[in-house]
Amino acid sequence: MITLQGDSKESLIVNPLDIMYVESVGNYLSIVYFNDSDLCQKRLRSSLKDIEETLESFPFMVHIHRAFLVNINFITQISGNSAGYKVNMFSTDKVLPVSKANVAAFREKIKELGKQLG
Repeated sequence: MITLQGDSKESLIVNPLDIMYVESVGNYLSIVYFNDSDLCQKRLRSSLKDIEETLESFPFMVHIHRAFLVNINFITQISGNSAGYKVNMFSTDKVLPVSKANVAAFREKIKELGKQLG
């Protein structure tokens, strides 16, 4: 279990394996995660960079876009090409973009962890 700390007194104690993705929305982060089998969402006032540093020791968490950090274990489908991928997330209708700047690192991480592209 780790603690994701916001700028205020709010925090979230969660198993990193249960985090599906983190989305940056203005000055806030929307953290989508599973609590047992329930899909939950928590908003924290923080930066994606701060949360990424907290989660950097977990190789399954990948920065795919300036606004998204995802757990590749929850990716159900990857579409697109090297000019731009989109990823579908488990148990939601959410489709997240992979920015051109992050395509190479994303492809490498997918290959490293044994996921299939396409």
